[in-house]
Amino acid sequence: MMRFPLPGPGRRGATMLVVLVVILLILGLAGSLFRLAIVQHRQSTQLEWQTQADWLARAGLDRAARRLETDPNFTGDTWQVRMPELGTVRVVITSTPAAPRRSSRRFQSTVAFAPPSLSVTIRSQASRLLGTNKANPPTPPTAAPLPDTGPRRHSKESS
Repeated sequence: MMRFPLPGPGRRGATMLVVLVVILLILGLAGSLFRLAIVQHRQSTQLEWQTQADWLARAGLDRAARRLETDPNFTGDTWQVRMPELGTVRVVITSTPAAPRRSSRRFQSTVAFAPPSLSVTIRSQASRLLGTNKANPPTPPTAAPLPDTGPRRHSKESS
């Protein structure tokens, strides 16, 4: 029968040192992953708010287009939007004067708000040329026929 010698005091200390180093490496890796998760969460939250601001700016331009249809002298306004997480958000709609002999104007919609969960102000703007040249009104889109996609299955009808 083979006997294994018991480790001496020097070998026990070396083993303990290796175990401590491995535990420190694992804790460092876990801490880095935790910090990375926090940073990614903040970035995704900021992207979510930025997307919301972009949609609000575009909605401001849609609002301007509808107002321009009923009031050709519309030059802009401030739209107050109530949001549960933020309170009231202001969408400012402005326009530049029309070019000579053109009835269209460039409208710009601007949004800025500061979400409580972020330390930055989210800003967005959108612009669009609105109005039509009355001499050449836009033509409505025409519907194209759908292409034939191949043989059709017939169902049996009961008589």
